[in-house]
Amino acid sequence: MRPSAPLRKSFKKAVGLGAFFGLVAYGTYDLTSMGLIRDFPWSVAVVDMAWGMVVTTAACGVGYFAAK
Repeated sequence: MRPSAPLRKSFKKAVGLGAFFGLVAYGTYDLTSMGLIRDFPWSVAVVDMAWGMVVTTAACGVGYFAAK
């Protein structure tokens, strides 16, 4: 049985949503850390959020091709 049209997504959409999810997930952690830990550096938060986007984007891309 073939999936219906709304379930079939493109690779670009999969990695785009993966990047957004990585930003939100790592941003939640980093911004909470900034609120709770005195002198938590902005540079660490920005680099960590970027890293989260890259890692989650890669995982979603691999997952897309594995599911396909």
